[in-house]
Amino acid sequence: MWVELLERNGKYYVLLRHEEMNKKPVAQFVSTVEIEAANVAKYMARHNKCFVKRTSGGITEPELPPQPDIEG
Repeated sequence: MWVELLERNGKYYVLLRHEEMNKKPVAQFVSTVEIEAANVAKYMARHNKCFVKRTSGGITEPELPPQPDIEG
């Protein structure tokens, strides 16, 4: 398992990756600020006891997790 910090089109995506994962990655966090995304990636790596892998580009953008429905 590792945390991937992916830079694409001016956005920084934080993804939690597994070796056996074959489906499209889902971003756990998205930001336009590199330092903010790097801090979240470091926190997730410490919490899951794994490493951070920095990448850029890629063929497709990661999916975003579903947003909760807030009814008031």
